Amino acid sequence: MSTILKSKIVKTYLPSFISYALLTLAFPPFHYSWLAFIALVPWIIQLKTIRTPQALKTGAFFGTLFTLTQMAWVKSLITTYIGDPIAGYVAWFVVAVLCIIFFYLPLSFCLRKCMKHNRLELIPLVWVSFELIRSYFPIIGFPWGLLATPLSLKPYLIQHASIGTVYMVSAWVAFVNILVVMLFIKTSTRRFAISGIIVTSCLIFSLIRYYDVRSPIAVIKVALAQIGVDFAFTKQPEKSYKIKTATRNLLKEAYEANPDLIVFPEAMCFGLEYAQKNFFGKHPKYPILFGAHREGDEQKVHQSIFLYDGKEWKLADKIKLVAFGEYIPFRKQLKLPEDFIMRDMTPGDKMTTFQFQNDIKIGTLICFESNFPDLASTHTSQDATLLVNTVIDDWYVGTAAPEQLFYACIWRSVECGLPLLRVGPLGISGIIDSRGNIQIKNDDTSSKLIVSNIALPTRSDSNPYRAWLPWLFILSIPYAIIEDIIKFIKRRREQLASS
Repeated sequence: MSTILKSKIVKTYLPSFISYALLTLAFPPFHYSWLAFIALVPWIIQLKTIRTPQALKTGAFFGTLFTLTQMAWVKSLITTYIGDPIAGYVAWFVVAVLCIIFFYLPLSFCLRKCMKHNRLELIPLVWVSFELIRSYFPIIGFPWGLLATPLSLKPYLIQHASIGTVYMVSAWVAFVNILVVMLFIKTSTRRFAISGIIVTSCLIFSLIRYYDVRSPIAVIKVALAQIGVDFAFTKQPEKSYKIKTATRNLLKEAYEANPDLIVFPEAMCFGLEYAQKNFFGKHPKYPILFGAHREGDEQKVHQSIFLYDGKEWKLADKIKLVAFGEYIPFRKQLKLPEDFIMRDMTPGDKMTTFQFQNDIKIGTLICFESNFPDLASTHTSQDATLLVNTVIDDWYVGTAAPEQLFYACIWRSVECGLPLLRVGPLGISGIIDSRGNIQIKNDDTSSKLIVSNIALPTRSDSNPYRAWLPWLFILSIPYAIIEDIIKFIKRRREQLASS
């Protein structure tokens, strides 16, 4: 056993494996969230003692394991959708390779430089910078497996997301890891104290905001209509029949509750006219919000949300589409037929916040739009007082994906300081208050009507620039390697002078 532990391979990869294991245990379905505060410590300490090539290897190793674990739902989704396990495994490993190339290799390179030049305070900023790159990289960008995610169920710790979104909390978690690293390596008391003040200040702010209860502008009764039909894998015409039957039954139940708003999932049908004819009528008894596909100008298909506010129907289009799920990237450049695999949807040209009643405005986030802080921020800039997330998680039932997608809604509530309603055909449906507390969470996949009163604040109490503040952290990437660049230039000058 001692021989194995002393082997070169174990010495090289054991610290990064320990970091991977600790961080994975912090995430669902394990929920040992406090491990996130120490998870990075073994790998970061190791980066102090190894050279850059080995640092890249450990980064690739850590990234491969973590990505395969976090994105395991991709394998299940593709296997079920296509019916070929091989295709599922290929897609799963392609995702891991892309993450290694665009995220973990450059991340480990920069972290190694920070440790080499003893710039530990840069590490949290560098880490978040690459989380941002991974989240917003064109086409394949997706905010998933963020360092802050394990704290989703501890809203009293994450209120500083209202200053700089979930990415600021990721930086805070990384700073706690750095404090622990400072205890193991030689560092000055002054540097430790400054880092400790930063960490403590964020914690104090979070606790103060969490317990700062605002007077509501209104209290409304909402009814969340979870259909209980598998939208993803139920075939037509059975799907349409089941949706119609379940919707009518839920409407009868909702009308007895006398709600101010009834919310249904996304993509219930094609077109408002179909919904009016088969579900709601042209003038429903109560205000209704639901999702459907629609055909716009030039026969373009949109993923949309429709709202009947008691007087008229309004619509908002989805802005951020899912690559390979709602459109095929580079279709024109590759000269692929318009109906190859699927018909492309068209994104909306603006974020629309619904004027509902009196001072109440509703900002809608369709499907995975709830993962992007900037979209929710746009709604608050348009004076939204309530957020609604309509989803179809049916693709991922049986994996950890629905749980993390639900957690994204917690972050949007905390960032915006607004309550959020979430409804899916099979769940997870629920209600989150303006401080990120889960008021109702329904994991049951059956048809169900969730009725509750929610308090709406006057307006968002968050930093209006919170979605853009973390992007300043990107400046830490060139700063992490600038010392090596300067040394390289000096060496070249000396070589030229001597020759």
